[in-house]
Amino acid sequence: MRNPSLHPGVHTTSRAAALAVTAGMLLSWAAAAPRSAPTPTATVTTAPSPVKATPTAPIHDALPAGLKMQYHGTVPLAQLAAGAVGHGTLLYTHVPSGEVRLAVQLDHPQGGNATARVYDTSTLNGPSVPATVTGDTVTLPATLKPALVMTAHGGWWVRNERPNYALDVHVYGQAYAMWGQAYDPARGPIGSGARIRPGEAAVDVRVRPDASGLPGWDDRRLLPDFGTSGYIRYNYAERKCVTPTTLNLGVTPEWPFLAAQAAYEQPAGQLRGPVGVDWTRGRVTHFAELVAVRNQNCAYALYSLNAARNGRNLTDFESPFAFYDLSGQGDGHPNMILRTERYFPLDRYSTGVDARLRGNTIPQDFQTVRYSWRNAPGDQRWNYKIEVQGSAPYTGTNRVAGGTVTVDTPTYEAYPAWVTDRAWPVVTFVATESERLTPKSSEGIYTYSPRELGLPYLLGTTATADPGAFGHIPDGFRGEYRYTTTSRPQLYLGSVDGRVHLLHAEGGAWPVTQGQQLQVHAIAGSAYVNHWRLQDRGERVQELARLGSTVLLLSDGKLSVTRTSAPQARWTGTPPTDAASWRAFRAVTGDRIDQPAPDLQAWFTGQANASTARQVRTYLGVQVGELHALPDGAQFDLTVRDDRRASGALTVPALDTLNPGRYTVTVTPAGWTVTAQTPPRLEGEASASGLTLNTPGWLNVTLRNTGSQVWSGPATLRVNGTSVHEWPTLEVPGSAERTYRIAWTPTRAGQSAVMLHAGTRDLQLGMADLPPGDARLTDPAALFQGARRPGLTVLLLSVLLALASVAGWRVWSRA
Repeated sequence: MRNPSLHPGVHTTSRAAALAVTAGMLLSWAAAAPRSAPTPTATVTTAPSPVKATPTAPIHDALPAGLKMQYHGTVPLAQLAAGAVGHGTLLYTHVPSGEVRLAVQLDHPQGGNATARVYDTSTLNGPSVPATVTGDTVTLPATLKPALVMTAHGGWWVRNERPNYALDVHVYGQAYAMWGQAYDPARGPIGSGARIRPGEAAVDVRVRPDASGLPGWDDRRLLPDFGTSGYIRYNYAERKCVTPTTLNLGVTPEWPFLAAQAAYEQPAGQLRGPVGVDWTRGRVTHFAELVAVRNQNCAYALYSLNAARNGRNLTDFESPFAFYDLSGQGDGHPNMILRTERYFPLDRYSTGVDARLRGNTIPQDFQTVRYSWRNAPGDQRWNYKIEVQGSAPYTGTNRVAGGTVTVDTPTYEAYPAWVTDRAWPVVTFVATESERLTPKSSEGIYTYSPRELGLPYLLGTTATADPGAFGHIPDGFRGEYRYTTTSRPQLYLGSVDGRVHLLHAEGGAWPVTQGQQLQVHAIAGSAYVNHWRLQDRGERVQELARLGSTVLLLSDGKLSVTRTSAPQARWTGTPPTDAASWRAFRAVTGDRIDQPAPDLQAWFTGQANASTARQVRTYLGVQVGELHALPDGAQFDLTVRDDRRASGALTVPALDTLNPGRYTVTVTPAGWTVTAQTPPRLEGEASASGLTLNTPGWLNVTLRNTGSQVWSGPATLRVNGTSVHEWPTLEVPGSAERTYRIAWTPTRAGQSAVMLHAGTRDLQLGMADLPPGDARLTDPAALFQGARRPGLTVLLLSVLLALASVAGWRVWSRA
């Protein structure tokens, strides 16, 4: 049963009323463009398409120039199409050459279903179908193989210009009939279609109408196996709400399944015939989707590499792919899309996810879900996206295709909450800041995916994420990420910048103008973004930070301080999951895409004005260094010049009494601490215990900065000269200590020298003592030697590495 809250417009019209509207539409079309039924041997000449009487009136297309259609049969075509018993043939002939480019044999036996056999030249050497006409009969060679065989249940094809969509279709040969295939006029079929021989059984299609008579669901199966090649083998689509639709009856309205334009996707607001033809070659090139997925208001799709068979089916890849119209006002496009990429444990098709798997399967459930939405009716533009990554098994059952197929995917109605109610180890968030700078998309917002961390990190086979992850995002977008804690994806509306943010975000990127970017962070243990750093070509221009009630605005020659009573968040919640929560979210955030340019000074002033006192203190004649995060606050270097001056009613005793000089300033909830500046100086040691040769273990590394200035820069941890861990930027604040737990697999017994290469200095951290071990038993590589079950060995190895490396990464990255 459909959830009314997901589709606020779907229950505004009863089924009877909908059918009445449909009947009126058909009557108005018939009155506007009456057509006489051709006689059995009449030649139908092409003519311009009639003017569409109303937005929902059926239309049809002209045959391409130079072609004509002839019908030969035992009963008139219109009667045969409407369900009369008999047979006939449609011939589509190239007039200048007399070559038959396509033949469609129609048959309706007494008491049976209607069938159509479509013959093209794909199995022939020439451009013409050999057809012999004798009276009302057209004879084709007995050896000629059809390109399509279509069965219409109920024995009819079209009545009152309403096609019959209760269809079973067998596709033979290379026609583009599954998502993921393609056809190029110059190159021919692409994808799995290119590996299918002309005339070979390729795809089985079942389509059934819903209560409106339009296609309700479309179920497709690729017949050849193709081993582990990454082809979609199960393709399912279901219409889930009302979309204004104009029927296009194609080039022959009496058999309305031949389209004038060959394409797989249906256009928004129109339903074309599915059979697409390259008329120059006389070949069927497409059997289009009959339930539009991307170009209607609401749809539920499965694009699975794993085939669907009887019983409960494990689906993978884009299962599900769900499209929603939460506005109830859609006109052919959804305004929320959930796109999944999913693999079940040891899925044989997961080997192609990343070349670094080297042909091995992923041992655990693995999925990402891209969740995009628009705060307005769908128009292929998007306001927001969250994207989650993790391992969340599908545990339920879901019956699709009229109950004939059972899959493991969450249902259409349940899927949004299924995503938002779960805790995920990786979440990214994207907001659109400029419509002008961002492209339209039929599948949501692509950029800033968790996959930027690198598949080895996500699978737990390495402790190091890709150092370039999340550092940049295309112009017009703003991105945030979280990957060192696990929680539900929640959002909030920040009081500082007035933007929607990811709760518990760790950082993010925000392009401002050419060459300028805002780096955003949540520092000092905050669940909210509270640090914005504006950079111009890598150089700091300005910084804003909120630490509790204290707000700082820093630039090279100026420091401003205020206190605020504004809450960190004006609203907190989850992404919308249904119509009611979408309306509530929109009421809080608005529906505009273009946002005002970020202005740190204005944000600072806004925080000051949110306080009853509205007091500010500004220091000039100072040089202010970059802000560095502490576990409970922040730290920055401050140089006070002789011409220092202060203004404003707020008093900051720790700063107001400073004499000219160089200082390190620390701000925490406990207050301000100012110390005379001393250069950074690193000390440290490493320890290890319980290590076994060739077995993943841990190195405990402690670093202390005995200077007051922060130590910041790239660093590499080496054991016996071999790199075991890299920090793109290692920061140890002044007068502070940091401890890291690093995953390490020792490869030789005895003592190993541990050294940190920090900047231009090599810091000796000590020796790790390793007792001898039995390499034959503990060497991870030995797990593969002589193994007969590669899936199991990969599972064992991956579990070992995951237990070690993921925990290690999360410890040191939180430090």
